[in-house]
Amino acid sequence: YYENGQLKGEFPYTDNLQNGVEKDYFQNGKLSGEYPFTAGKRNGTLKEYYENGQLKREYVCNENKLNGKYIEYYENGAVKTEIMYSDGGAGIVIKYDKFGNVIK
Repeated sequence: YYENGQLKGEFPYTDNLQNGVEKDYFQNGKLSGEYPFTAGKRNGTLKEYYENGQLKREYVCNENKLNGKYIEYYENGAVKTEIMYSDGGAGIVIKYDKFGNVIK
C-alpha cells in the first residue's frame, strides 16, 4: 500500500508461484499495469498505462521472453515504437513521431 492507504498492487499466487494477472496501481488508484503470470513466469499480453489511463505499452511474453509485437504509445495514443520479437530477440524496430510519421 501507498502511504495514503491506496492499494499499490495485487499479486495472485498459487502453490508459492505467481499465477493470474498481477495488477499495479498509481497512487491515485488508477491502473498502471497488468502482467499475466503462469507458474511464476510472465505469459500473455502485458499492458502498462499512463496516469491518465491511456495505454503506454503492450507486449507479449512467453515464459518470461518477449515474443511477438511490442508497441509503445505516446500519451496522445499515437504509436511511438513497434518492435517484433521472437523468443526474446528483437527484430525490426520502427519509431514514429507524435503524428504517426516514421522517424527510424
